[in-house]
Amino acid sequence: MPRAKWEQLPDDPEKQLAHIEKILRQSSSKKVEPVLESYLPRRKLHFRSTTWWEEVDLLSILFTLAVAIQTRGEQLGRCANCIYLRAFCSHGEQARQLSQKANHHPATVLPQEKSIKVSTRQLKRKREDKDSKEEIEDSAIKGILQTSSGINRNSLDQYLVLGNLTLPRPPPELKERAEQLEQDLKDLDNRNMDELPNRPITDLNVSFRNFQTQEQAVWKSTLQKDVSPALLVRPSGSLDSLLANRLNQPSFTTDHTENGETADYSNGCMAMTVSQTQKAKVEIIWGRKVQQRLIQTNDFEVLPLWGEFEGVILMLANERNCRNSDAQFRFRRVILLSCHPQNMFYQRKNSEVAIRQDKVMMAAARMVRNCVPLVQDYYSEKKWYSCVPARFKTDELRLLARGLETKQQAPPLTILSRDENTSSQSELTSPWDIFFSKYPHSNNTLRKLIPPALDALKNCDHSDSWRLPPDLPDPVLEWFEGQKYILFSNVSISSFSDVSHELSRILPGLEPNKPKLLHDLFKEILIYQQKSLKNVKERHQDLWHSKFDGREIVLECKHCKFPPRPEINSRWAVSRPGCYILRRLRCQGPECRGQNRHVRPADTDLSYTWTNPISLNFSSQPITYFDVGIYTRQQSIAIDNVPTAMKCWCIRCKEQTELPDGSNTYTDRQPRWTTSTPSFYVARDKECASC
Repeated sequence: MPRAKWEQLPDDPEKQLAHIEKILRQSSSKKVEPVLESYLPRRKLHFRSTTWWEEVDLLSILFTLAVAIQTRGEQLGRCANCIYLRAFCSHGEQARQLSQKANHHPATVLPQEKSIKVSTRQLKRKREDKDSKEEIEDSAIKGILQTSSGINRNSLDQYLVLGNLTLPRPPPELKERAEQLEQDLKDLDNRNMDELPNRPITDLNVSFRNFQTQEQAVWKSTLQKDVSPALLVRPSGSLDSLLANRLNQPSFTTDHTENGETADYSNGCMAMTVSQTQKAKVEIIWGRKVQQRLIQTNDFEVLPLWGEFEGVILMLANERNCRNSDAQFRFRRVILLSCHPQNMFYQRKNSEVAIRQDKVMMAAARMVRNCVPLVQDYYSEKKWYSCVPARFKTDELRLLARGLETKQQAPPLTILSRDENTSSQSELTSPWDIFFSKYPHSNNTLRKLIPPALDALKNCDHSDSWRLPPDLPDPVLEWFEGQKYILFSNVSISSFSDVSHELSRILPGLEPNKPKLLHDLFKEILIYQQKSLKNVKERHQDLWHSKFDGREIVLECKHCKFPPRPEINSRWAVSRPGCYILRRLRCQGPECRGQNRHVRPADTDLSYTWTNPISLNFSSQPITYFDVGIYTRQQSIAIDNVPTAMKCWCIRCKEQTELPDGSNTYTDRQPRWTTSTPSFYVARDKECASC
């Protein structure tokens, strides 16, 4: 296959990206390969306007690719300015030599402002020397020069903490302190952590195995105890990560009692906070005890933040704390102090502690240049509920239940005491959520669980001693765990009295206000479900479940919106809790006239899916929120030479695009534009019925 070259870049915009991709894949540079992983996904956008090739955010990848291809070109002197600013220059033999040298030595990335100035000035000088007739016509270069001067002006009004975290100039009470540390923070921001001398650990796996051996020997020689090294928990992640997390005293639950790892999703605290972990310039310390131990054993400078991050305290770790210190720098990393994750289980929504925790996370994300995902209001809105495992083993449930019942700390399972900033279990806002499974039981599963549950109820005492779900017989508890979306989808359950009230409402012939033993109610609802399931004959019942709460679903024709009769025997997907499964009915509306049509819920808040197994097997993922606000500006902000509306279509279907309103194009009347110069349009996601 002939080697693709930059001078062969086609004029057709549709072919340009494919040609660039081909060049990168054929490149011999060791710096290009990792760029492909981040460059190619940028092409997979759902919508672009008809002039997408002019608007795609090339500047956002300019500096990454400049390092990858080397500022002097990968191919015959073609530099990143030549390629991505649609300009041309030539560096001759010097470029080849630098390219070969770059393949064997890591490139040093200059600060963005400096690299812009150097590359554009050299670009102009080479053009004037080599060809006086060739003019600089590319407006993108002018835009970059304007951006550079703008950066200088703006830096006088802003305070750079680290990475992308910039604040207004400090208030009078913090001015002297902040300005003393400003230059040292800039030095840390520009520091290349790859150059750390004499790193004590290079291979985390090997070092941990050595630690296991040494620790076991210490326990045996000092305490005369033969402790299994499998009980030691291995650190997670990479030592090269940009953000590190340090914490201890997790909650008492794990599915991996031996050969465990810190990133343990079966543990509630870890599932809430888990992230990759040290070449890191930023570290988050979770929990008061770990923070106190760190402060007592290391030297720090303290910098309280201001503005929107008021309340966040930065601990600047002195370089001399480390054995492999470098005298050129004052600080090794920035440390943020956050509450222990177990404390966040019991915080109310929008509490002062939860809001401060969100500020800490946002500050950390910005300091590592948003290289880690950030979920806005993750703690203040308790969005971590979707991450924490909902089903524990029965014995662990019983242990937690006793703690809830007596309002005491659960029996200690570690050698460490309870963290002082951890609230009591009784403050948990929805403690019964942990007793329900993440996914409901399918109809086929219910058919298997009901008979043993009925037998267990016959052989057990009455329900006077039942205070919490773990008190139920095991077969009944297993059945009960999957009833959240089957019996109690529209009510909040926090006690057995709530359960009794709802079951009395559901069961036919019972008066809701007439008291009845919980034992009898469970028995009757099991028999009711068993009889109802005998009449359900449809396929794929291992993938969906019926509801037995007696509530009707108001429907409408998907084609003409004519309302058929409300449905009682609705079907709901197991792998997508709360997702309605469409039916096909004869629509009697004047437009459809008896044709078979799909009917969907009239309530637009209810999601729906199709009957086929592929759709039913699809498991919905938790929504991840990404803050695009720091990269974009709205139409209300004056922007020169940009359209006030953008006309878009599906990138796959193009002219065959079919939108919900029947049109084949979407007009974005409130377009968003990047803050870069020049500005680029930020595409929106829309549903295309054709694909």
